[in-house]
Amino acid sequence: MDTRKIILGSAQFGNKYGITNLKKTKISEIRKIILYSKTKGIKFIDTAQDYGKSEKILGKMNIKNFKIITKIKFDKKKQNIEKLIFNSKKNLKKNKIYGVLFHSSKSLLGKYGIQLFDEIIKLKKRKLINKIGISIYSPNEFFELKKKGFKFDIIQIPLSIFDKRFLKNDVLRKIKKTGSEIHARSIFLQGLLLQENKDIPSQFKKWEKSWNNWNYFILKNKFKKTNVCINFVLQNKYINKIIIGFSSLKDIKEIFRNFKKINIKKLNKNFTDDIRLIDPRLWK
Repeated sequence: MDTRKIILGSAQFGNKYGITNLKKTKISEIRKIILYSKTKGIKFIDTAQDYGKSEKILGKMNIKNFKIITKIKFDKKKQNIEKLIFNSKKNLKKNKIYGVLFHSSKSLLGKYGIQLFDEIIKLKKRKLINKIGISIYSPNEFFELKKKGFKFDIIQIPLSIFDKRFLKNDVLRKIKKTGSEIHARSIFLQGLLLQENKDIPSQFKKWEKSWNNWNYFILKNKFKKTNVCINFVLQNKYINKIIIGFSSLKDIKEIFRNFKKINIKKLNKNFTDDIRLIDPRLWK
């Protein structure tokens, strides 16, 4: 596995993140995950102001050799971006943050969008941050932002073997053409793709056919689910980095132990096109 492309996700460090994750990761376990990640050559950590105490927890760890990408959230229509970034730096105990992403396109597509973006550009020019980015949820958001003239160093998108919206209509190439790095998240669909059928939460049972096809595909080919999910995203030529979150040291060790390159042609299979399943914002 090319660990230069891996970003350690930290959503579950400060939150009960994911539809299948019922508890936050313990501090002692987080320390082990970070230490192990370092030994594997992982250089980046993804976090957010909206991930509970994730930033503060990371600030208590030895992360001086990691580059941090954080997402800023706007509770009000108009806020001081420099103050928000200062708060993240303080929590993380970092003099400089590698990348700052808008957590939602709504911040930029609203009334104060241009002003907010101008402010963050000034902070980059002052070398307070290296890269500016945004986390988006659908191709339409990218086209709306592009139409308004916004340009980013990093665009974070959802992508998985179930969620292939960004693979259609040449969207990834169009994003790349703007000069942005593309970082993929939700590669396990918040953990759903790693579950056995019997452990799928009841609200997702209506997609039984998709789960059956997925599990049959795994069994027939004697694949590991984590390996398929990672290979599917990692081998896409337009993807610069992928974000992977771990709940325990055991999880991260298993992923590295099980990783084997799979011919991407073997993964060319469609399991669902139902937006109600692949977009977590529509989950009840």
